[in-house]
Amino acid sequence: MDKDISFVAEYCKVLQWLKFGVFAFWVTILAIGCWAAPMFMNNASISGDAPPGYPSHKAQSTLESKFPEQSDVDSLSLMVTKSASSSERVSGLKFQEYSLRLRDDVIKWQDHHCHNSVVDMPWAFSTAATYVQMNLSLAAFDFFSSDDMTGLISIDVIQDADPCGDPFYDWFKRHMHDLADDINLNQTYKSEGDIYVSVISMEYLNRDSDAGIEKDMVSIDGVSLPLAMLILCIVIRSWRLLPLPLISVALSVASSFTIMYPISEVLEVASMCPSVMISSIIAMSIDYSLFLASRYQEELMHGVDPVHAVQVMLGSAGHMVMVSGLIFVCCMASLTVLHADPMMFSFGVGAGVAILMCMLVNLTVTPALLYTFPMFFSGTSVRGFSIQVFWQRFLHAIGQKSGLSSTEDASGLVEPLIESTVASQDMQLFMPEEPGVAANEGSDPDGDVPVDLRGVSPRWLKVAQLTLRFRWPLMLLIMLALLLPVAIFLPDFTISIDYDLIIPRRSDAGKAFRQLSKAFSKGETLPYQLLFSTMNDSSTILTNDHFVQAESVIAKLKSDQRTSDILSRGDGADFNGLFYIGQPVDFTLLRDAQNQSCGMQNLEPICSCRQQTCFLQLAYRNFLSADHTTGLVSLALPVNPLSAEGIDWLQSARDVIDDMKMKDLYVGIAGDSAIEVDSYHQSYSQLTLLYTLVGVVVFVLMLVAFRSLAMAIYTVVSLTLTIACVYSLSVPVYLKDSLHDLGIQALSLDQGVESKVPMLSFPMLVGLGVDYNVFLLTRIVEYRQLGFTDEAAIMLGTARTGPIITAAGVIMIVAFGSMLLSGTFVLNQFGFFLALSVALDTFIVRTIMVPAMMNICGNLNWWWNAMPPGIKNVPLHM
Repeated sequence: MDKDISFVAEYCKVLQWLKFGVFAFWVTILAIGCWAAPMFMNNASISGDAPPGYPSHKAQSTLESKFPEQSDVDSLSLMVTKSASSSERVSGLKFQEYSLRLRDDVIKWQDHHCHNSVVDMPWAFSTAATYVQMNLSLAAFDFFSSDDMTGLISIDVIQDADPCGDPFYDWFKRHMHDLADDINLNQTYKSEGDIYVSVISMEYLNRDSDAGIEKDMVSIDGVSLPLAMLILCIVIRSWRLLPLPLISVALSVASSFTIMYPISEVLEVASMCPSVMISSIIAMSIDYSLFLASRYQEELMHGVDPVHAVQVMLGSAGHMVMVSGLIFVCCMASLTVLHADPMMFSFGVGAGVAILMCMLVNLTVTPALLYTFPMFFSGTSVRGFSIQVFWQRFLHAIGQKSGLSSTEDASGLVEPLIESTVASQDMQLFMPEEPGVAANEGSDPDGDVPVDLRGVSPRWLKVAQLTLRFRWPLMLLIMLALLLPVAIFLPDFTISIDYDLIIPRRSDAGKAFRQLSKAFSKGETLPYQLLFSTMNDSSTILTNDHFVQAESVIAKLKSDQRTSDILSRGDGADFNGLFYIGQPVDFTLLRDAQNQSCGMQNLEPICSCRQQTCFLQLAYRNFLSADHTTGLVSLALPVNPLSAEGIDWLQSARDVIDDMKMKDLYVGIAGDSAIEVDSYHQSYSQLTLLYTLVGVVVFVLMLVAFRSLAMAIYTVVSLTLTIACVYSLSVPVYLKDSLHDLGIQALSLDQGVESKVPMLSFPMLVGLGVDYNVFLLTRIVEYRQLGFTDEAAIMLGTARTGPIITAAGVIMIVAFGSMLLSGTFVLNQFGFFLALSVALDTFIVRTIMVPAMMNICGNLNWWWNAMPPGIKNVPLHM
């Protein structure tokens, strides 16, 4: 204790001396953050790289090295969709006119604005009309949905065509609508609104994702911050202290975003990372400010001068903030230790940095402000002006004029209520009753130690008393309430990796993606790339033997019972590439086709040869690497490749290929779907290790912080029950769609929980749960060290922290619950997990379960932690 007090005292001396240096440092960080924050948010992405060590990593690396042009190309899919009420076919002449006019306008814009090609015409502009012009009419049918309600125009844009890349995207999105109006496309389909023109590409998705992040932060912050500040104002009863959390939020955001910006330049950052960082900072900044401000006010109320009150605040509440923050940061750091996935790594770093900066700001800037402006922050009323303080100062002035000594005058300012031994050993918190002296207010008439309970909530004291009296029934009831959902729903807990959950549902790109998936199936939207590459870079893939081997792989996938069922669903899978175009490609025909002059090499939009020859030349151009060592076949499954059966099919297909034991030919499966599936497997293969590591970290840090084995054990147990209950309750909401009738879109889903949510939310749920545990246990230990009995210490600690924990919990519920306002399901689910966990922690676990468990453990709470004899008690009449 003496060492802790000495350290806090020395820290306070240094802080008083360097307070203006502290201000200068953080103001500089704020200025840098205003520049770095927008760029960090722009670097956030909805997609990541393939995880190292998995099949998709090798396949994707081979694809990018052999087809480098593909990494620079962004495929735009423009759709013209008619309503069901229109009798016209979308494949009519008006659509053909629209697509050809659009192609000509793209060429004109490119010639007028760019030195380099943005679109490699005509090959990169694919639509039914252009394929008919090129004598490839059979391929024209691929550009219409089976119900003939949607027509597709595919455009490959060269993204590094500076300086025209970004302007092209802006112009194209405007022009596609203007052109539809110009040729009266709507009138063709009977009435205004019967036609819908939309476009989707990775660039548009990223743009809409960035816009969604900004919109989410405005809506989330616009709701959560004012409500949280209102709650804080009500609890601390002073508007003068409100600048503290606001300053903390601003500095924490600026500093954490400044640190994350250079990281985002070298690593993929998840699109949800900035939003989660903002919500975490709001919640924890106000939370920590509440802990510090409430203790500061408590000391002022006890008659302690502002300078000494800051020291007591840092010794008690500052210790809580530091322990809570370090545990939180260590929990998030587990994601960086276990995951090679850059998206997971970036999220762990981002959330950890946000909490670390929040902790540092509150332990440096907050006390520095209190030291610099002690008179301003001393107000305790709701209006910022305390009549009691004013009256005491008035009496103080009269006393000075009346000739009272400074000692007598100071003693009459504020009657000490509960003084802290943390600040000084000379300050007695509860004084033994002297013989012949009447008991003070709050003393026990039966002779117990007199206790001044002003400042302790009588209602919370009663709650604590009832909790300890009925500890066994309450423990059994809470355990049953938490375990019942686990038993009923947890076995059905389902993970989803569908893109629908990470794409902003209200954005234009999000709507276009869902329309494309609906019209052409998600297998066509997210195709696999079958990669056939020679083992030796000096060998060519253009041999009859290699063609026979490649075709045998496709035939095996179609015939093997492990993969054939999925490939034969509906209209069947679509194989299209160098070795297979509706049927196996004969190597001799392909070789002969290259010797014919069909006009294809001159970039003319017409193929003068037979249609078969034209197709072969097109396949040769698009699906063969420049060094002739690698060939591609695009595979569109008839099912969603990111569904449960699609995930199983990928693993089965890899097993089939491995069983064939190709000696001189590498066969891999690349594509965004393969990356998503492998990222999912990579993450969840380490889930048990993550849970174990976080549990051990929490156990060890709690053991070191409180030197109590029992406290460390029931902290881990209570966290496990809470998190298991939260996971279970997500099943009826996001798998069974039980809340659909409420009409809240953020709570209406039947696809399961997005794969990143359980993994990323777990360390945050643990950190949030430990936060309240540390706050409660610190006060209980403090009272026990002052000589109170176990039961009295638990009651007083619970009563003292009950209102603050409740207020902090409500603030966090508001902060994280505001994520339900987001237009992205993954953020909705993340907010649901965090808000529900905080609600359980606030109103059940920390309020009832932990005090009951401590009372049951008795003296075991203090094993390995020497405590003085428990001789002080709470008055019975209270």
